[in-house]
Amino acid sequence: MNLLVQQLKAAIAELAKRKGLHGARVLEKVNLYGEIVIALILPGKSTNPREDSDE
Repeated sequence: MNLLVQQLKAAIAELAKRKGLHGARVLEKVNLYGEIVIALILPGKSTNPREDSDE
């Protein structure tokens, strides 16, 4: 199962890279039900929350 998860993560990361989503990350974790969750994390406008505020 671990190999399948790693291959799936690599495929998702490669697809994101080909689509121009630079800075995207693919992570996995096991939730409370024992399910493996794979997430594609997309970068926001900036890494500093103060730069995103309208104040």
